[in-house]
Amino acid sequence: MFFSYNKLKAQVKIGGDPAFVNPDAILELESNRKGFLLPRLNATGYTFLKTRNVTPGMVIYLTDASSHPNGKGFYFKTGTGNTDADWTKMQEDDGSGGSPWKMGGNANATTGSFFGTPTGVPTVPLDFKLNGSSVMTFATTGRLTIPYANVDVAGAGVNDVLMIGSDGVVQKQNLSLTSVTSLNAVKGDALLQGAASPSNTVNTASAAGSGQNVTLTFPTMLGGASQTYGFMTKADWDKLNNITSATGFTVKDLTPADAVAGAKSAKLEKDVAAGADGKWILSLFPATETNPGVVTVGNQTFAGTKTFDGDIAITNVNGGNGGLITEGNITTKAKLNIDITSDVSAAATTVDVLVKEGSSEVKKLSIDPTRLGSGVKTITANGAATGASAAPDGKLNFALDSAGTNFNIATTATGVTFNIPSASGGSRGLVNTAPQTFGGEKTFRDSLTVGVGNSTSNFNLNGSMSVKVRTLPGGSGAVLATDYIVQVAGTLAAELSVTVPTASADNLGRIYIIRRIPAVGTDNSIIKISDDGGKQISGRATIDIDEPYFSVTLISMGTTWEVLSRSASNY
Repeated sequence: MFFSYNKLKAQVKIGGDPAFVNPDAILELESNRKGFLLPRLNATGYTFLKTRNVTPGMVIYLTDASSHPNGKGFYFKTGTGNTDADWTKMQEDDGSGGSPWKMGGNANATTGSFFGTPTGVPTVPLDFKLNGSSVMTFATTGRLTIPYANVDVAGAGVNDVLMIGSDGVVQKQNLSLTSVTSLNAVKGDALLQGAASPSNTVNTASAAGSGQNVTLTFPTMLGGASQTYGFMTKADWDKLNNITSATGFTVKDLTPADAVAGAKSAKLEKDVAAGADGKWILSLFPATETNPGVVTVGNQTFAGTKTFDGDIAITNVNGGNGGLITEGNITTKAKLNIDITSDVSAAATTVDVLVKEGSSEVKKLSIDPTRLGSGVKTITANGAATGASAAPDGKLNFALDSAGTNFNIATTATGVTFNIPSASGGSRGLVNTAPQTFGGEKTFRDSLTVGVGNSTSNFNLNGSMSVKVRTLPGGSGAVLATDYIVQVAGTLAAELSVTVPTASADNLGRIYIIRRIPAVGTDNSIIKISDDGGKQISGRATIDIDEPYFSVTLISMGTTWEVLSRSASNY
């Protein structure tokens, strides 16, 4: 809650926007979340106030129904005496307490609200009338009566009637005026039966008289040229059952390809064994140089290029070294593991290694063995020449220093030195424990604590703080982006203009305190604070300060400036 007081206008404002007080109100209450709570008096308090004969116009709320003949509620003093008659109750109009139901409906109706007579009222019917004539009556037993003369005769084709369920719910039901009178000329009880037919149509036939049967004939699928559908026979079902069973397809043992005339890799044939109608046999043949087929566990010779997308392991399960013999190219998309016994002479001047050139070709390369053993030959930094010419010994030394004004790397043949200087206002570097000045904008993601002490918030200050205070020369002028507290002195001029930078994302969250200080001599000025981009401040073009020692605190919301507080205290 904000409290604003203007001593020139003798006005008081509680809540809402403290920057503006309604000029026509001596007391203004503003809130969009809270109400105005009047004094609540019980019977004792009301009796005491009534006997004091207070001034007419006072408003109170009585909490006890026994306090006044009209019960509890809002009352205002209208008379000049000290009796109940001098207090008038504000009329309630919520549909309760005997007040009428509204023509436009009662918006405050809740569970338990009703239209009718309450308990204890004499048992009389509830009658609804129109133009003085009864149109609907509820008896004391709850029975509903609608005069017969008020009900119109249903038109042709209207078959709906009202029905009342056992739960008392009234529902609409359609009663058809027609019904089935015969089935294929059979009247009364009829027997439906079915029969098979080779036709692909469904036929019906009826026989009157004894039994009164109605027969439906269903087609059986016999495969005729004109037959498009039909039921399945038992024999056909047996064939389908055989082919879909676990033994419907049988794979025979491998057979040499040359034993079957004209065979390539496999042969599919019907099973002619007794009871195997619908079953099939699949014969597979081994692959050869001339015929495709399956790979067996025996010796085989293949023709054509074979590509294996994965690892290949060549072993000899019967002992020996095993191996792969090829007179052509080998192409692999996976790794190729070659087990070769290491036997490199320590005195060798060169060694041969296998390297891949291009996308797939493997070649032999002769290199200096020290590149595989003692390692580092030379070291350069950032493309510069090699440092001091010490003999490489295969050992690399790292060192840390702070030489220079920026991060740099110094190298020798056997070592690397990383130079990281301390940061300054013009150079990047390390943060040390000595006093330092940094350049550029720094953002602390989590929290910042100054001084030793509490660290409970995003910014923690354990000690004193100084802020910038600037007085505008001449009383008018612009508040700068680097300002915090700005003092403005009045002059003989009627109005003095003070502008703040236009609200934008660049100053989101920025706070200014603008304070008026007394001038030397006569001071009649009104300080008018405005956005230099023409935007409103708290919904107004200007925020005015017309008294010395008053201050206004503004905060940028990114799109507009808003008044945080307005007070007569020193800051």
